[in-house]
Amino acid sequence: MLHHVFPRPQLLASGVLLGVFILATGVASAALTPLERPGATPPAARPAPATPPGSTLALEEEPTEGGFVFYNRKLIAETMGRMRQLLLTFDDGPHPVTTPQVLDILKRWNVKGIFFVVGMNARKYPDLVRRIHAEGHTIGNHTWYHLNLKKFGPERILKEIRETNDLIQQITGVRPRLFRPPYGSLNASVVEILRQEGMDIMLWTFDPRDWRNRSMVQTVASLKKQLHLENGGKGGIILLHDPLPSTAASLEPLLAALSQSNLLPTAYRRGPTQGREFWAARSPFLWRTFQWQRPFQPDAARYPMLTTMLQPPPPAEFSAMALLRAKKTGQLFTTLVTRAF
Repeated sequence: MLHHVFPRPQLLASGVLLGVFILATGVASAALTPLERPGATPPAARPAPATPPGSTLALEEEPTEGGFVFYNRKLIAETMGRMRQLLLTFDDGPHPVTTPQVLDILKRWNVKGIFFVVGMNARKYPDLVRRIHAEGHTIGNHTWYHLNLKKFGPERILKEIRETNDLIQQITGVRPRLFRPPYGSLNASVVEILRQEGMDIMLWTFDPRDWRNRSMVQTVASLKKQLHLENGGKGGIILLHDPLPSTAASLEPLLAALSQSNLLPTAYRRGPTQGREFWAARSPFLWRTFQWQRPFQPDAARYPMLTTMLQPPPPAEFSAMALLRAKKTGQLFTTLVTRAF
């Protein structure tokens, strides 16, 4: 009758796990902010409906965590993918030859992008930075020298970010709000400095590795596969590099393929009137570095009993012949008990 009084360990563990899962799911879903769809920009497309009034938008307009928004890949993939919202971003420019080609194509398709410029390139080609801003694209900060910021101290990190912001503001009159870390490299120091500077971090979800393949065909094919265009497509943030000739050549066929799926990129909007249309505010999760120790392996000659206890038992034979032998030797009960546990 004891089994009526005490629950089975398997049922108790399952119940505890189920309760933890429900609690974690509820907390995570409560932390997400609903997304609103902005107006699309493809040629001859119908304007997107206005955001319906309600308490959701009011909640989105409230600043959270000092107005700091963290853009992580998992959150972008879940939210933008479900809403089929797509952003087109370009890193490492501007370039005197390929960036004008990219701008011409975007203008022809009436598509707006986000250009994460490198400070030293912006200083060389300020007219291109002015053109990017004048044609309605968003300009973001990609550091001054394209450094892996995790390898530097807070003073150098601040210098890379602030000097690039100062230059872009001097050229365009607008101080950048978006930041993309080179190589997607972040740590606690980078995040805290960006929070103090009032900047948002934007990562990406689709990377065709155009910087590696240097091929127009491979870049387009990779993005078609990642975006699942054969199944209707999904949203997210595309990572490209406008200084590459192959990337500039791939832009036209890419936009043509996106247009067939009615998935042309939309303009980035963030402000007091629009609120956070795409993303929910969430604190960043930074992976800590774990140093796994070598497993303890005692000397079998000096500690035979301890070695036997630590070694996994050999796989037990549970065939009919094994049970028959155990029955003949009077070990059937012991055999069944040891195999059950």
